[in-house]
Amino acid sequence: MLFRKDGNAWNACVGNNGLQDDWKYADGYSKNCEAIMQKLIEAKRIDLDILVYPLVFSARHSIELFLKETIRKINRLRRIYNEDELNIFIQKTHSLKSIWNKYVEISIKTDRRFIYYRNRLSIYVDEFEKIDLEGQTFRYSSNVKGLKNLVNQSTIDIVNFYKEYRKVWDVLESIRSRYYELKEEYNIQTITNNLSRRDIRLISLELPKYSKWKNKELFIKNKRKLKEKYNISYTELD
Repeated sequence: MLFRKDGNAWNACVGNNGLQDDWKYADGYSKNCEAIMQKLIEAKRIDLDILVYPLVFSARHSIELFLKETIRKINRLRRIYNEDELNIFIQKTHSLKSIWNKYVEISIKTDRRFIYYRNRLSIYVDEFEKIDLEGQTFRYSSNVKGLKNLVNQSTIDIVNFYKEYRKVWDVLESIRSRYYELKEEYNIQTITNNLSRRDIRLISLELPKYSKWKNKELFIKNKRKLKEKYNISYTELD
């Protein structure tokens, strides 16, 4: 039996036995990349031409799963989108570009602090999109039309690929850390419809000194500036 359950130390926890989500799956595919690279180094490139496929597939799939789970988790901070509709998008979509765009849209609407990561990953997403549109190029030798994959890509520098992939994963780990930090903050609910606790603090620092509030012209000018900067209404600003 392939999937028998024995009472030994080699039993892996799956399903409801543990806290499983797509971040856990993504971690597994990322670890698989690490294991394959270690195998190639130890074997001095033996099987390089066949291990390139599970290596790149695992790398891409880890990014796809990580972003999808991140979309779910960030959305729960403010509930901007209907969760059922969002899950339909997540289940049906495999284009990294489309998934990335949805992540950017939701994350920025949720909290401005996620903007920092946008430019650090876009270039890698675009690269994957050009060579592997739906996550099938390194999974099968030909596409759904029966045409051979990778005909315009004769070689891949695996060492360079893995080096760049680790940069991607480091950014994803930073996003994960940021999410856990914000989750604690949002649980306290010191937010408005469009502002985080950090936004509110920054606004307070940008306001003129209380002694100058009687200067109506200055005060109105400052409010207008803050309204435009944070894209909020005067009601929310008040």
